Amino acid sequence: MLNIKLKSYNGYTASPILNRRIGVLLAEFDYDGNPAESFPFNQAKERFSMYVFKYHVLPAIYWKLMLKGLA
Repeated sequence: MLNIKLKSYNGYTASPILNRRIGVLLAEFDYDGNPAESFPFNQAKERFSMYVFKYHVLPAIYWKLMLKGLA
């Protein structure tokens, strides 16, 4: 039998919200609905960089790292 210790999950989730064609807000929060922002800028303002993050960076992380157990 495997003895695997899992780290506890604090409920963090991130929801990219598309506002315009190339504007995205990134809403990050925990189980209780409290903000849990991880970027060093105001995430309440839509940004093109978050659009790039949502449509290019996140899929690459998912398909190339997470599914292979590397992230």
